[in-house]
Amino acid sequence: MAYYTDNGQSESAGVWWTRSTASPSPASTPSPSPLFPSPFGEDGTAVSGRHLRDLAAGRHPKTKEPLTKGSANGKRSVGFDVQIAAPKSVSAIAAAFEGEDRERLFAGHDRCVRRAMSAAFDMGLVVAHRAVRDPITKKKSYFEEPVREASAAVYRHFTSRAKDPQLHSHAVLMNVGVREDGTTGALDNRRLKLYGGTIAALYRAEMSAMLREEFGIETVRDGRNFEVVGVPEKVLKAFSKRRAEIEAVAREEGF
Repeated sequence: MAYYTDNGQSESAGVWWTRSTASPSPASTPSPSPLFPSPFGEDGTAVSGRHLRDLAAGRHPKTKEPLTKGSANGKRSVGFDVQIAAPKSVSAIAAAFEGEDRERLFAGHDRCVRRAMSAAFDMGLVVAHRAVRDPITKKKSYFEEPVREASAAVYRHFTSRAKDPQLHSHAVLMNVGVREDGTTGALDNRRLKLYGGTIAALYRAEMSAMLREEFGIETVRDGRNFEVVGVPEKVLKAFSKRRAEIEAVAREEGF
């Protein structure tokens, strides 16, 4: 988790994205959490290191009770990184912006990331697995089960590993969910991996609309992605050192 919490790049602090089927709509009354107190951070609040470490270890941050069972090999995934990135031209625009304008763009990106994650939750892409042992064969099998509540620590970064401007977020989904019956268990990330492109598309749709409505910036479709109208190709190439490095290695290897 150190890459997200201490990356040495003065990136934004983590913020909790917490979603529940009990989350109230504008016309509804809040329902109680299936666990009291809830193990997750309040949606939209800052991520504390202690809270994050407890959830990563599979224990309740308040009661310290275990939330998941250990895996058979003793290893456990602490979470799943859902990466959501803005198109390169949006990063170029953000690099050109200063002060309040840049902060507004960052805030818009954050909202679009959260909306994409919430849409993924509502689509049933965040599920837990439950182990069941056959009473005769004693073999253990697993099946997917909807979760009532899940949480991710979301970290926004503005640079790539090659130090290029690259506006993106890591939504680190904690590997624990509250099932419909109120019990807790580890998550199954296969749906997230299978529909990763769908989550990215949801973000891009939100981002394109936000740029147009809040900044008057027009975009144009570019394959499955979009780009900002008017950003020169040479600027995009100048901000793509990492991609150039990968392509150079590929050419050397004969690909």
